[in-house]
Amino acid sequence: MDIRKLAVTGASIVAGWLFKTKKRRFVSDYLRKIDSICSVHSVNRDKCREHLLEMKGEALRLFEKGKIDESQFAVIDTKLAQRLKGLG
Repeated sequence: MDIRKLAVTGASIVAGWLFKTKKRRFVSDYLRKIDSICSVHSVNRDKCREHLLEMKGEALRLFEKGKIDESQFAVIDTKLAQRLKGLG
């Protein structure tokens, strides 16, 4: 019986770690995507702003659907707001 408890505990720890890693990877990938868009459209500020606003809407939809949690949304939204503010 103790081996089963140990196996369940181990499995739950691994599952939690994988879930947390997946969340972190999603945010990191999204932040890289923001930087990439700004690099690609560095000459055309209007095009950059347009893409960033689309990403802001996408992030909001993901949050409303429960695909990302509040902390993920806050990090992404903050980064987008900084980039948009930098565009003037």
